[in-house]
This record gives sequence, structure tokens and C-alpha cells, in this order.
Amino acid sequence: MNLDIADFTDKLEDPTTVPSANRLDVTKALRLLAGRQREVVAALSLEGRSVGETANRLGVTEGAVRVAFHRGLASIAAKFGQA
Repeated sequence: MNLDIADFTDKLEDPTTVPSANRLDVTKALRLLAGRQREVVAALSLEGRSVGETANRLGVTEGAVRVAFHRGLASIAAKFGQA
């Protein structure tokens, strides 16, 4: 299964406009994730990094970043009852 990161852009808020109360919720959600998934979701959704930048920084393929991102978001959604 291949997913395009662009499919998720309308679901993510611009990190520069997220109110501080929502940032706390995001921080809590990220704590639900383990290692690589947490790094990927934080890099793409909070830090505003691209898939390519994130892959280079973590030393993995862009496909691996996309998979980790999708699984991370799915895990957060499942734990918040929105799966």
C-alpha cells in the first residue's frame, strides 16, 4: 500500500498557527508513539520538515518515512477513538 503524504495535508494544522492548548494535545498524542514513528510525525507535522529532509535526517528511505507517518497517525487516531 502506497500513500501520498499530500493526502494528509488537509488534516494537519499549520504548526505556526496551532494555539498553545492544542500544542499540549499534540505533545500528549506524540507520547503515545514509539521511537521512529514519534520522530517522523513530529518532524512532518510539528517541525514542518519535508519527507525528503526527514528521510535524510533519519537515514531511511522516503517510503519508510511515509509508512511511519501513516502508521503513527493511524495509531493516534485509534487511541483517540477516531479510527
